Amino acid sequence: MEIREFADMHKLEKILSNWALATGLAVTVKGTDGRDISRSYNATDFCTKLTRGSSEGSVRCERCDREEKGVYRCHAGLTDFNIPLEADGIRVGAAVGGQVLSAQPEEGRFRHLAEDLGVDEDKYIDALRKVNVRSEESIKAAVELLGETLNTFPQYDQFTIANGLNYYLWGRYDRYLYSFREEACCKEYYNDTVFTVTPERLEPRYILDLGKYKIPKERRFEVLEGNWQAYSEPAQAYLRPDFHETTQWVFLPYTSWDVTNKDELPRLAMYDKKKGACYKVKNNRIINDMQGSLPFYPETRISDDVLLYFLEAPEVMELAEDDPSILEYEQLKNLKEDDNPVLMIVYLK
Repeated sequence: MEIREFADMHKLEKILSNWALATGLAVTVKGTDGRDISRSYNATDFCTKLTRGSSEGSVRCERCDREEKGVYRCHAGLTDFNIPLEADGIRVGAAVGGQVLSAQPEEGRFRHLAEDLGVDEDKYIDALRKVNVRSEESIKAAVELLGETLNTFPQYDQFTIANGLNYYLWGRYDRYLYSFREEACCKEYYNDTVFTVTPERLEPRYILDLGKYKIPKERRFEVLEGNWQAYSEPAQAYLRPDFHETTQWVFLPYTSWDVTNKDELPRLAMYDKKKGACYKVKNNRIINDMQGSLPFYPETRISDDVLLYFLEAPEVMELAEDDPSILEYEQLKNLKEDDNPVLMIVYLK
């Protein structure tokens, strides 16, 4: 089991980004296979490009990765950390990082290290001078805070199925209680029907006819007693729709139930409430012909006719490679890849 199988990865990235900004420490989250499953924040050239980038340094760094836990001093003299992440006692990943100094460095020692690693001494010292310096107390406090946060944030909306496995309702796709024009509405976890909640009953509001793409009862995760393999193998055949209702439109972001597939990109359909017609959106993004020209995807609904979308700064930079006019928008002119996410707030007429 991996953390991305049950945790809201967008929220995880937000936690990591804010923590890195506040502490100045580097951090990334790795899966149980040791591969990165989050973005890397505050990575230093001293560590990633020069030390780990040399053949001898890479061997020593990998040894630290395997053997060290908690807060520790790496072979190159930086303070690093490795925090195991668990859910119900099962390891689901690790948060690793640090790449800071706990005291002002003695440059002579690092020149000897550069020679030992076969790295250009002057480049190594230049990179060293850019490494943040933090006290041991502040490093340990920051790491402890991060560990407590990451080991508790995914564990909400949880219930236990018959074999004792804790099952999680997680992420934006599974929270179907919303309000529209002072009415309470809900869409059950698997049910195709969206209901209006009244004091007496649930009244059908919309029916999403998924047909053969609706996950059958016998394939549901909890019915299979938490057998992830039996659940995930056929999952790509079924769809999991989100639901954002506005005055004129219902926006229906959807993906397959194969939630571990990184190549499974969100898709989008729209229902015109006035015409009673449903459309598949070409390329799964709404064309934005206004200034800024960033495409739009309804990530969530803030109020009746206000929608929100966000893009990571590297995503915007990549889009700007094909359309440089994107960066002419006043708020994007000085955008850099390590900036905070770009928020798009859309007010519908």
